[in-house]
Amino acid sequence: MIRMKRRGAAHGAASITFFFVTALLLLPTTSVRAQRPPEPAATLIELWLDANGRCRGGAGDSAKTDAACDERDRLGGRLQGLDWCYLRGEQIGAERQWQRCMSSSLKPEPGTTPSTPSPTPSIQALQGNWYRDDQKVCKGRPNETEGLLTFRGMSFFGYESNCRIVSAKPIGRFLALRMMCATEGMRERASENIEFVDDRTIRRSLKDGPKTYTSVHRRCPD
Repeated sequence: MIRMKRRGAAHGAASITFFFVTALLLLPTTSVRAQRPPEPAATLIELWLDANGRCRGGAGDSAKTDAACDERDRLGGRLQGLDWCYLRGEQIGAERQWQRCMSSSLKPEPGTTPSTPSPTPSIQALQGNWYRDDQKVCKGRPNETEGLLTFRGMSFFGYESNCRIVSAKPIGRFLALRMMCATEGMRERASENIEFVDDRTIRRSLKDGPKTYTSVHRRCPD
């Protein structure tokens, strides 16, 4: 009898342990994982963090560093306009992050200036030259300069490719492009979505089979 009671107690303890482990596993993931901010703030924060890293980590006398800092300031101003703030008053500097503004929140870093709102997605808003990493490519020739994108009317020129834009359909803050392109002597249909982050920044999304590739581009100076 004593042995049976001991087994029963052990079995009961095991059952209780199993119950608590199961309950922990079934807890909603939102209780342990931070929720992603809503759009467009999530995209702007991602771009701001990238620009902030390039601004802080770049050489002090580099034009690329200056451009990154300017980009960070524009994005910070855009976030501020959406009622997002960088660092709450009670937090220490090492824990600064973008959060919804409150009465105790501090505004973005000194030097941040408000940016203009995102333009209405249209083929007209795309007109001109755009660069990805190095602003120097803006001086190059369309279709011949790697990293340079050019939109002229209903034509799009990339590196060693040129496309005729068949349709441009606005969907929210995106512009869905359908094109007929010629690349290395071959003609093919192509499609991509252009997201208008602000008046000087776009994000391209291109599908290649099951994969989607994205890239951020800035407008070349006038």
